[in-house]
Amino acid sequence: MWSRLAWMLSLASTSVFILQLALRPVFSLPAAGVVTIAYAVSVRHPPGTWILVVQAVVTAVLMALVRTSGRRADTVIAAGLRAEQELRAEAARRADEREQDRQLHDTILSTLTMVAAGAFAGPSATLSAQAARDLDVLRELPAVRQAPPAGAADLCARLGQVIAEVTPLRARLTPAAAFVPAAACESIARSVAEALANVIRHAGTGQADVTVRGGHGWAIVEIADQGRGFDPGLVPPSRRGIRESIAGRMLASGGTAVVASRPGHGTAVVLRWPG
Repeated sequence: MWSRLAWMLSLASTSVFILQLALRPVFSLPAAGVVTIAYAVSVRHPPGTWILVVQAVVTAVLMALVRTSGRRADTVIAAGLRAEQELRAEAARRADEREQDRQLHDTILSTLTMVAAGAFAGPSATLSAQAARDLDVLRELPAVRQAPPAGAADLCARLGQVIAEVTPLRARLTPAAAFVPAAACESIARSVAEALANVIRHAGTGQADVTVRGGHGWAIVEIADQGRGFDPGLVPPSRRGIRESIAGRMLASGGTAVVASRPGHGTAVVLRWPG
């Protein structure tokens, strides 16, 4: 007889417990009351009826606290995810703005600087071609936000295009079989173009050497000239050529750029990818 009562009490207790886990208190407590009444009615002199009542109330309170804490945790996690997404979006926006600033510096501002410095004494087919290329770059600026092409690219082939466009400078390319991701290849090429433009603007020489070392997945490019040189420590912060269009661009792509120069001893710019 006692074993039968114990079994029925255990069944009722389990039912009450499951109800509190599965339902909100507004539903689980009345359901637990029904189970308790059914147990009391079906068993003569039922032992432990008060246990069912206490179990229902205590479990309902605990589950209410658990659900409340869970909702608060979900809110905190959701807020954290939103903040992380906003930070990523802001970082992407700033990176896009910096790249557009570099493009402006490397194209139209560079061309205007050379014109102001007297690099072109009069009407010039070279200047017209360079201005046309600058306009093409400016038209494509909104497309900077698009994802770069995937896959490996031939770095020396891309640098050959850059050197062909840098006039009137005579740049000699020493190639190597260097293949890097397309995005890194483009960053290196633009950094080389800016380094060569700096030779035209500041070095006082018409020659430069571009030496490539590398393989599949890595590259080292050195741009060297025997011009007048300069002291890198004296370059003002407002000058963006080295700081942004070379070093900043390489850093953004996962590489590094080092500039070594002394007055009267020329300049060497070394680009490494990966850094």
